[in-house]
Amino acid sequence: MTGTVVPAEGPDDPRLADYRDVRDKDLRRSGVFLVEGEVPVLHFVERSAFRVRSLLLSERRAAALSARLSAASCDAPVFVLPQEQMEAVVGFRIHRGVIAAG
Repeated sequence: MTGTVVPAEGPDDPRLADYRDVRDKDLRRSGVFLVEGEVPVLHFVERSAFRVRSLLLSERRAAALSARLSAASCDAPVFVLPQEQMEAVVGFRIHRGVIAAG
């Protein structure tokens, strides 16, 4: 998989700050943006001129995307959490289980 796979230490893991209780206006002020969903995240990782800060994936989606992300030339950390913990971090139901910060 691209970057280093890092099992996150639960929803309170401080390394997940970019994803915590996401509100668009807060992100714009900090210069961070999020990309959600398999196709947009893969496009972002494989083709974007913007730097990938990290990825946050559910355990299920991490396994499914492993081969594709391995082929990408991105060295950002890949945080992995169970789906319900991932949703606790972002503060909403994230159906796709795939989100990236740039």
